[in-house]
Amino acid sequence: MPRYAKPSKKRWVHPLYVRAFCYPHNGKVYTSVNGVRKATNLRWVPQNRTIAMQILTERIQEFKKYRMHPVTLQEAKEVFYKEVLVTRNKGTQKKYFSIFRQFLSADDMFIDDYEAIRQHIIEVRNTLPISNNSMDGKMRSLHYFFNFCVEKGWIEKNPITKDIRPKYQAPPPRTYTNEEWTKIIEAAQKNKRLRISLELAYYTAMRLSELVKLEWQDIEENSFIIHGKMGRVRLFPYKLFPEVVQLLEEAKLNGFPKPVPYPSGAMLAKDFRELRKKLDIDPRKNFHTIRKTAINRWSQLGIPVDIRARLAGQSVNVQFKEYMRNPDFEYFEKHLATILQRTSENEDLKR
Repeated sequence: MPRYAKPSKKRWVHPLYVRAFCYPHNGKVYTSVNGVRKATNLRWVPQNRTIAMQILTERIQEFKKYRMHPVTLQEAKEVFYKEVLVTRNKGTQKKYFSIFRQFLSADDMFIDDYEAIRQHIIEVRNTLPISNNSMDGKMRSLHYFFNFCVEKGWIEKNPITKDIRPKYQAPPPRTYTNEEWTKIIEAAQKNKRLRISLELAYYTAMRLSELVKLEWQDIEENSFIIHGKMGRVRLFPYKLFPEVVQLLEEAKLNGFPKPVPYPSGAMLAKDFRELRKKLDIDPRKNFHTIRKTAINRWSQLGIPVDIRARLAGQSVNVQFKEYMRNPDFEYFEKHLATILQRTSENEDLKR
């Protein structure tokens, strides 16, 4: 499937058609339009770039002239299902079928009728009584579908642009209250592997995937290695957290094959989900909520935001936006005071 071309020193991308570019091969300029490649008689030198782009433009026009017949929405949706949705779970399929019924029900409309499709989507958007966040989710799904159509060469640009998408407002982060967490731990007493796993998550703020990846060989004298997202690793100084030391010792005494003895995160999440149902806890709170609760607890203990971010394996910006219930006023005051002091000192030096 043709992909978007990325500008580089070894590629001259067409300014208007993102799936067309010139590239060097054996010292000559070659063109690529939607994956179809052709040679030119030009040498690959900067002086030939203007002529090469003219040839590329002509070949784009030729491609548009002789490509397959205009595709209808119905045909596009069928291909999208066969090549993309068939590999997704039933929940994702159901979501797209619902969105297609709401926004793209005119099956006989041609996919390249940009303005008509765009206007129809705007009209439906203005009539649906749902929140901005829900609407943004639907628009993101439509954007993905139309990106697929762009890659197929059926349309030149995506009709779902920023100006028709509602502004997304991140919901306030949910955390477990002290009462809820006490109930959870008390209810988990009969299941040692679940209780220890939950408490390790609470005292370390580790992600679900990080917990189940932790092995005994990762634990060193004063810290252990966390295998984080995208292959990143970080050290957690567990010896500074007495609760973590105690939990690891308990796990070893119980003969667990690893500190969190679950073969997968899905199994741990399932056990925790069933426990929450019995306790009638807000279903919107999940395993990841433990991580947010832990980070907020660190804030209440006075641990600075930059250290919290390092321990949790995230950026300070993400922590402020998505994890904190209340802003760290002390952090702001401290750094603002430092900036103001430097500014004052610089002004004194100028005088």
